[in-house]
Amino acid sequence: MTQRACAFCKESGHRITNCTDYRAVELKEAAEFKCGIAMQYLGTGAEDQLYREICAWFYSKTVIELKVMIAAKNWSASSGKLRLASRAIWAYYFNQWIPQHVPIYGPVGHRFICRGRYHGNIANGIPEVRAREIYRDEMNPPDEEQPELEPVAAEVPIIDGLTNESVDCPICFETKTDVMQTNCGHLFCRPCIMTYTKGLTAACPCCRTEIDVLIEK
Repeated sequence: MTQRACAFCKESGHRITNCTDYRAVELKEAAEFKCGIAMQYLGTGAEDQLYREICAWFYSKTVIELKVMIAAKNWSASSGKLRLASRAIWAYYFNQWIPQHVPIYGPVGHRFICRGRYHGNIANGIPEVRAREIYRDEMNPPDEEQPELEPVAAEVPIIDGLTNESVDCPICFETKTDVMQTNCGHLFCRPCIMTYTKGLTAACPCCRTEIDVLIEK
């Protein structure tokens, strides 16, 4: 039986998820490098400019270039360009540890999390206009009587813990029934969260809270 050729390099013998073509490798390394540098500048005052540059870089890529970068993360890469770009931005930039010097519920940490949710929502298929509305609502400052920002997970106990309009696992972006819940209230596919944590303490992909308990749902 003839093996299916890689969608990126068109060579047979491997799939796009493990393409070793030099162009694919350069794309993945560039994405990791750019997003890693931007993360180092989080909380310095330069994060907004770097965020815009990262978005512009991903949006400038072709559909197949976005697919090979997303496939390298073992995530689904079959959707329109806007969703692909947002998925790539989430995978490479927002799926990282927030530096310890940046408080999660401070202004910079809160904006970082809200932006990550914005791209995650688009990647999950929520219309861009609606995703922007959700972003603006979440970015509104809390009332004076409630000075501390409440964790979103406490109010939204659904699969991705992001919005009532999405029921996809935030790691693989597919709907699953075999679900596990973290101590911060977010739910994931069992294989995804077990692979993500690797049996060790890790930061929640949604809110970056340290995961120390997983509960079967």
